[in-house]
Amino acid sequence: DNSLFLLSGVVIVAIGVVVGSVFMRLRLSPELSHLRTRVQDLALREEELSVGLQRLQGENKNLSTFLVMLPDVARRLNSHLEKRNIAPLLASVLQHIFEPAQILVLFMNREEKHLYLAYKKGVSEQIPLGMRVAPADGMIGWVASHQVTMDRDDFHQQSGIRRGGPGDRSFDSTMAIDLIAPITYENECLGVICVSEIGRKPSDSKRMIKMVADLGSLALYNHMLYTSFQEMAN
Repeated sequence: DNSLFLLSGVVIVAIGVVVGSVFMRLRLSPELSHLRTRVQDLALREEELSVGLQRLQGENKNLSTFLVMLPDVARRLNSHLEKRNIAPLLASVLQHIFEPAQILVLFMNREEKHLYLAYKKGVSEQIPLGMRVAPADGMIGWVASHQVTMDRDDFHQQSGIRRGGPGDRSFDSTMAIDLIAPITYENECLGVICVSEIGRKPSDSKRMIKMVADLGSLALYNHMLYTSFQEMAN
């Protein structure tokens, strides 16, 4: 009986040694290590795809919001061709998309070649409606002269923007602008729109604000045609 017991113990130990050896070989196998790396890579790619999908879903939602508003905005722009009605309509679209605390809409005086403030929301009383901005002054003037859409990060990287001194009453000194887009038509700047302290920032925010600016471009062009027709009729 004792010999049988000892034999059984030897067999169990032998089996343990064999299993342990096989397990270590598998564990140290280059093929298994490669497989483990592939699995980890696939897991990372799956996570990246998930993040990308969420981003696309967010962009589609933002675009859908804009497209839902578009017919009503277009109808209102076509039925109110006076220039004074354009700025509040653009501001209402900006409010719906970005929920900003501050909104500025500026139009270009084509004869005198300067921007003037046509609409404001949440801005200091030091900044009156009609305030002029030269095309080379501050962030707004820089965007008007270069005709590019920019956000706050872009401005931090841009060293060529001229800023005012301690007594400056410009928009740069009274608000922290988050997004600016030029209103352009055939390489001519017709105005600028900008928002600050936004409550909602889409991942494609620069594209969204440029789409609003393009609406403004169409509205201002229609206004110019309307004015020309009126002058011809008179």
